[in-house]
Amino acid sequence: MDHKSLKSSDVILDLVVHTMSRPLVLTLKLDKGSTELLTSLRANYFPKHRNHLNAHLTLFHAIPPDRRGELDRLLQDICKHQKEFNISIARPSRMGKKGVMLHIRESGSRGVIEGIHSSIVRDLSKVEKGPPPGSKQYAEAAERGGRRGSASPLTDQDLEPLRSPHVTILNKAEDEGQVEDCHRDLVDLFNKMDGRQKHGTAIGLQLWEYNHGPWIHLHDYSFVSH
Repeated sequence: MDHKSLKSSDVILDLVVHTMSRPLVLTLKLDKGSTELLTSLRANYFPKHRNHLNAHLTLFHAIPPDRRGELDRLLQDICKHQKEFNISIARPSRMGKKGVMLHIRESGSRGVIEGIHSSIVRDLSKVEKGPPPGSKQYAEAAERGGRRGSASPLTDQDLEPLRSPHVTILNKAEDEGQVEDCHRDLVDLFNKMDGRQKHGTAIGLQLWEYNHGPWIHLHDYSFVSH
């Protein structure tokens, strides 16, 4: 998958919100210092009228809300065994003509983020696929609380392997000049950052409810601390 085909959580949720009532969003929670740095960069470059969020690394963009109960149990189980792990902020890349992202790499370990994603996909795919979002049957299944055999499926986007974990710094730019300026500034900043500034820690997972712009925080799930 090339960078032009990557879409941030903001874009994807705009596409699914019309057919799914307040989908759930799952993000990787980073340490306070890394979150503050990335959020300050997002605040500098993201269009002000669209920037409702702190910087975030999205693992799942639109989990059907009727999967909340089983998802909660699954995340609790994952975090009982998953230790905090080191990450690093990698070089920026353009997201087509509209945005810029910073890649997030694992330091000293490989495949943890992808492993968490794939295990959630595997467990949430064990039930029989239900009706498509937006249908009458989908609404009825949601009211029943997602009983086995009627739970709504994950979106095609969320079923895809998580190949490039990243944090979106700019999206939906008004012109390519903004993208070029942002990318140039971030490359320059990256080159000036020392190792301490580039490195951080993944400390847990965060569950959110999409609310037609802002997200509503639902729960934090903490990894095992060292």
